[in-house]
Amino acid sequence: MRFSPSLLAIAMLMAPTAILRADITHPAAQAVVGAYSRMLTINPNDADALLGRALEYYKHGENTMAMTDVTSARAIIKDSDKARYAKAMKLGADIDMRLGNYAQAYTQYESAIKADPSLADGISSSADFLVARACHNRLAGDNSAAMTDILDAIAAQPDNNAATNELTLLSQADFAGVTQTINSLIDSGNNVATNTDLLGRVMMANYRFADAEAIYQNIIDRNLINSHAMFARLAECQLAQCKLIEAGINIDLGMSKDGGGITDNFILKSRIERARGNRSEAIRFARYAANQSPDNTDARR
Repeated sequence: MRFSPSLLAIAMLMAPTAILRADITHPAAQAVVGAYSRMLTINPNDADALLGRALEYYKHGENTMAMTDVTSARAIIKDSDKARYAKAMKLGADIDMRLGNYAQAYTQYESAIKADPSLADGISSSADFLVARACHNRLAGDNSAAMTDILDAIAAQPDNNAATNELTLLSQADFAGVTQTINSLIDSGNNVATNTDLLGRVMMANYRFADAEAIYQNIIDRNLINSHAMFARLAECQLAQCKLIEAGINIDLGMSKDGGGITDNFILKSRIERARGNRSEAIRFARYAANQSPDNTDARR
């Protein structure tokens, strides 16, 4: 049974707060999730309601709850219902990307395209799909193809954290190949700022903190990227080498640029102060981080 917009509106009015399972605090989100939950109380096998609620969970970062609903919907949807099956697989893939399950996401993206070929162009050009395929290629031993997909993903979406994560994993499998490729791009003048940052992150992921420190100092000195993150990464490299005074100076410079609102910077500041033996300051900045992001496990350590 498919619910019309009018039935959804009625269900939103009827939905009690008690049936909400996810920690979604925005009133509009609560109303939508509650409406879908009411529908499922009436008909637990309503795949559209499950997918609708999964999407709402996903939009608000409740990824585990979203995946539970997607899995339930897939168990209900008939194989012959290609459009809804493809929709479920695409949403499941997007959620898996959030959860860091890149190889699993690739399989679901491919299933979605197979079920509904009209989705192919939109999916295959997305940064998330490229990262998922990069993971698939890396696990298959095709590091060159994986590197191409990662760079294409970063070009499509420079702030895609999944792409950077996959790059660091690839570098741990093929450090020489990854660093040679990035250095060649830098030498050719191809997106020098972004690629220099990527090289620094690869060095950090492989515990080459002295090399990474030199890279981030170079980025700052040449003003390639004017961002609090460059100072924070420089400070993290220095902390790893027990250069505590320098690390303290640079995280303070980074925090002066972030507007005082970056949880990770508070956490790094706390770690530096703890290493310097300043327990009260370490606790103070850890509390700032925990108050700002209560669900951040690093802030509560």
